[in-house]
Amino acid sequence: MMAGAPSLPCKRDRWVEAVGFFWGISGRTIKKEDKEEQKELQEDFKKKIQAFWGWTFKERESIRAKLAETYPSFLSRMLELTIWLDRVDETNEKWLILSAPYTEIEHRSSFFIEYLTKFDDEGSIKRIGKILVEVIKNSTPTFKQEEIQLLVERLYKLGEKDSEAKTNDDDICNTYGRRRIHFLKETSSKIRINKHNLPVKKELS
Repeated sequence: MMAGAPSLPCKRDRWVEAVGFFWGISGRTIKKEDKEEQKELQEDFKKKIQAFWGWTFKERESIRAKLAETYPSFLSRMLELTIWLDRVDETNEKWLILSAPYTEIEHRSSFFIEYLTKFDDEGSIKRIGKILVEVIKNSTPTFKQEEIQLLVERLYKLGEKDSEAKTNDDDICNTYGRRRIHFLKETSSKIRINKHNLPVKKELS
């Protein structure tokens, strides 16, 4: 067993309860500012939660067998713990990709998308592109549009110098378009206009 990780619960619902508890103590939103006296406690929780998440990934096959048909729902719930990450790195990218196809189970995508917006370093942005490609395999999140647009805009800008980021950005935008969801087309047009200082076309009244 991974050091610092909890022992395997006996009942299936305890897995979900554990994740719900970890999410609840986070405050649930990245817009909430931590009080100074809470920061030390938060860091302690963060280490334990990430150890738990890493362990569930390492033991995923045995957990899958134990949870059976409820395993996808458990993976979806795990995405709530994204709020406890400082960045998307090589390790937790694997955790997120495992859960990403199940993000719309019980409509959890809005929280997940919000949490992804807090990562604005290039390494995280590139990995988020790969994660979003997995998300759209089974769903097409549309709430909140402005947060999805922000992620795509960041990926587009990174794609100007990173071919993998560009490929993923194109894949995401094209997938939304094929599914007749067009708000990302507006984002791409706005970026090109700003980049080349093109005049904005005004609609006729």
